[in-house]
This record gives sequence, structure tokens and C-alpha cells, in this order.
Amino acid sequence: MPVTLRLRPRQIDLCSATVIRLQLRKIV
Repeated sequence: MPVTLRLRPRQIDLCSATVIRLQLRKIV
């Protein structure tokens, strides 16, 4: 996603962290 690439590394980490959390919630 181009928008993600435009985001700063820190923001990307936060986004990835939120995605992982959502995935964990789906698994649980």
C-alpha cells in the first residue's frame, strides 16, 4: 500500500502492531 510506504517507520510499526493484534483477536 503506497500510503503505508509514505508513513514513517514508527507509524508503520504501529500499523503492523495493530494488524497483528487484530489477527490475534481473530485467532482467539
